[in-house]
Amino acid sequence: MGYCPRCGENSALNDGTSERESTPAVLRIPAASRIVHLPHLGDEPEPVVSYGGTRFRVTRVGDDLLLRALE
Repeated sequence: MGYCPRCGENSALNDGTSERESTPAVLRIPAASRIVHLPHLGDEPEPVVSYGGTRFRVTRVGDDLLLRALE
């Protein structure tokens, strides 16, 4: 299952099994996705976008976008 930006189900932050801080998961979406509509990414190498109330750092890898949740 994927992350739901409306209700926050399957959050992009993984809960660790120990008492350490949660670590950001990497979400991979196709750059041509018709479901996930990201704002314009600009010319920055790793732009930061806000989507569904969460800020993500975006990296392009081939035809995919990798989204890392920021704290």
